[in-house]
Parts: sequence; C-alpha cells; structure tokens
Amino acid sequence: MPSCGVLICKNRSNVSNYQTCGVTYHQFPKDPILKEKWIHACGRKETWFPTKNGVICSLHFTEECFQLCPKKRKLFPYAVPTLKLRVVYDTVQLPTSTEKEKPRVKKKISNPNKMATTLERYKIQIEKYKQLVKAKDMKIKRLQQMVRRCRRKIESMNNVLTALKNENVIGEDHFWLMESDSITKVKVITPKN
Repeated sequence: MPSCGVLICKNRSNVSNYQTCGVTYHQFPKDPILKEKWIHACGRKETWFPTKNGVICSLHFTEECFQLCPKKRKLFPYAVPTLKLRVVYDTVQLPTSTEKEKPRVKKKISNPNKMATTLERYKIQIEKYKQLVKAKDMKIKRLQQMVRRCRRKIESMNNVLTALKNENVIGEDHFWLMESDSITKVKVITPKN
C-alpha cells in the first residue's frame, strides 16, 4: 500500500483512505518540471526520488487544485502540493562589525503554507482563465468562419439571381430585391393582381 511522499506525513492508503477519512492519493506527474516541484514539496533530501507508484495525499493540496468530478477527486494537471509541508527556513545574514566571516542564522518564516497557498491559488486561477480565454477564442473563430461562409453564400445567390434576371428567366415582378443596410436582407416581391 502506498504512503504519502511528504516527509512529515504518515498517511498510508490502507489506513487513511477516501472511505474512512476522505483522503485520496495522487501519483507524481509525468511532466519533469512539475514533478520536480512535487519532489521539492516533499521536503526530503535532494537525492530522494519517488518510486514509479509514489503518491502524495490530498491533505497537501488546496481545494482549488481539484477538478469538479462527480465520482472521484482529480487534480488539475498543473496542481502543486502546498499545504501541511515541512517548515521552511530562510537564511539571513546578521550584520557584524568584525572582519570575520559573517555567521548565517536560520530564520523561521511565520507561515510558509499561507504564502505558498496564495501564490499557487493565483497560478491555478490564471491557468483557469487562460483555458477560458482559449475556449472563447475558439468560439469566436468558429463564429467568424460561419459569418464568412454565409456571406459567400449570399454573394453566390445574388450572382445567380442577377444572371437569371439578365437572361429573362424571371421577370421584374418576381425578382428578389436586395436591401443593404447594416445587414443584408432578402425580400420576395410578388406581383399584384
């Protein structure tokens, strides 16, 4: 049974699972850049690498990382674990008046999860909006193509009507009158008896 790859997490799929605790397990992504971010989030040594079946539990992802699926919890392809990770330390140099090498002190960041969560949430929102824009662009292209086809069809019909009128196949009283305002309208004029 797989266990969560985050260093401080003790969740195992045979103990903490979706039925008992609502915890799901997600395999490391195949994309090398995203996989590197997941590995870094695990808080393990730099030489550590997940196994083929390595997973991270859902407790380390924000709700914005999950797609709306009716039967299972599925992550967005760009989701990165940011919650309940190891404590992050930042190195800060203290100013000294001596010529000796300056000592480095590790300063604890007050709430690294909150910073990472906010940043990741913005990244996820940006990705969602990019997908929406892409879908809208595709719809605009399809509509523009439909308009071009309709205009070509109208032009073709006008040419046929003009040819029929010139060959006296249809009379003046049956001719279709084309009015052009902002939109081309077609009206049928019937003879008055």
